[in-house]
Amino acid sequence: MISSEEILHDMLVFTPSRFDLPYTRSRRRSGSVSSSISSASSTSPSSTPEKMVVRFGFFRQNNTSNNASDDFINDFSDEEMELPRENRKQKVTADTRSVEEITEEDLNRVALKVSVKNYDKDYGSSCHQCRQKTDDQKTICRGPNCFGVRGQFCGVCLRNRYGEDAKAALLDPEWQCPPCRGICNCSFCRKKGNKAATGILIHLARHHGFPDVNSYLNS
Repeated sequence: MISSEEILHDMLVFTPSRFDLPYTRSRRRSGSVSSSISSASSTSPSSTPEKMVVRFGFFRQNNTSNNASDDFINDFSDEEMELPRENRKQKVTADTRSVEEITEEDLNRVALKVSVKNYDKDYGSSCHQCRQKTDDQKTICRGPNCFGVRGQFCGVCLRNRYGEDAKAALLDPEWQCPPCRGICNCSFCRKKGNKAATGILIHLARHHGFPDVNSYLNS
């Protein structure tokens, strides 16, 4: 017969430590990173632990494929993903072509009326004045200190706000944009000069006999 002292001794010897206890999941914290860990309470020796998966906001989990390129969210549509890589459209950057590179087709793409401008949020170019991303041809600043898309003006804004022709500006190797000349009257540039935005002022300017907004503001 086992005595009580032996039972107490066995209990002290075989009492599991905190590392031998089954794993219990604690309360999950809210955040942008989440991890899934297999339960350690499973006693089946054939079960294999799952891989820990860490997900961030710009990643997406891929459970069916080991291709690393599928773990990143790209900017291409489903139709473009089916095309060969060399045929996929790329994001539009600043136009830096010279006067000699301007074609007749580019001149025909200059918008002279608002009704012919087509909005294209993915591949259009932005006008510095109206900040509308459309597919029409914008001006190209030839100033040495111009950068980015600051010198891009659509034909409608350049005519109504400054009385200039966008087609002539594209063919002029010395043409500089209104910001480079210090005469830009867009809301951002006027705010830098501690001036209020003018809004749509072309109708009021023409009512007072001025051909464009810049002439009206300088009168």
